Amino acid sequence: MTKSPPNEVTMENPLQVRASDLGLAHGLARLALGLNILAHGLSRIGDIPGFAAAIEKMFAATWLPAAAVAVTAYAIPPVELTVGALLVLGLFLRPALVIGTLLLCQLTFGSALTQQWDIAGIQLVYVAIYTVLLATAGFDRYSIDRLVRRPALDSAPRIRATHGVREPSDKAITTV
Repeated sequence: MTKSPPNEVTMENPLQVRASDLGLAHGLARLALGLNILAHGLSRIGDIPGFAAAIEKMFAATWLPAAAVAVTAYAIPPVELTVGALLVLGLFLRPALVIGTLLLCQLTFGSALTQQWDIAGIQLVYVAIYTVLLATAGFDRYSIDRLVRRPALDSAPRIRATHGVREPSDKAITTV
C-alpha cells in the first residue's frame, strides 16, 4: 500500500481539511446567519412601536426599568437589520459578529428573566454560531472585506497557529 502525501485528505488521514473548504464553509454559514438576522430586522423595522409595545408588555413583570426595556426594544430592529446586512455582504465582519453576539447575549438574558427557556436555548445556538464564525474569521474568503483588504492581507506576515492549523491557503491542513 502506498502512502498518501501528508497534505492529501484520505481515509488514512481523515482529519485534514482544505483551507479553501473552510473558507467556503465560513462564507456559507455567514450568509445563512446574515440572511436570518436580516429577515428578523426586516420583519420588525416597519412597526417598531408595535414591536416595542409587545416587548414592554413581556417584561412588565420583571425588575428591569420600563425605560431601559423601551430603549432596548426600539434599538433591536435596526441593529438586527444592520448586522444582518453586514453579515450578508461580509462588510466589517468582525465588528458585526461581535455586535451580533452581544445582542444575542442581551436577548438571552431577557429570555431568562422572563423564564422563556426554550427561546433562551435557541438564542444560545445563535451565540455559538456567531462565536464560531468569529473564531474562524481568518478563513474568510468570500466577502467585501476580503476584496477590499486583499492586498493588505496578502502582504501581511503569516502567523502559524498551533495544532497544525495554518493561515488560509489551498493546501490541506491538519485540525488536530
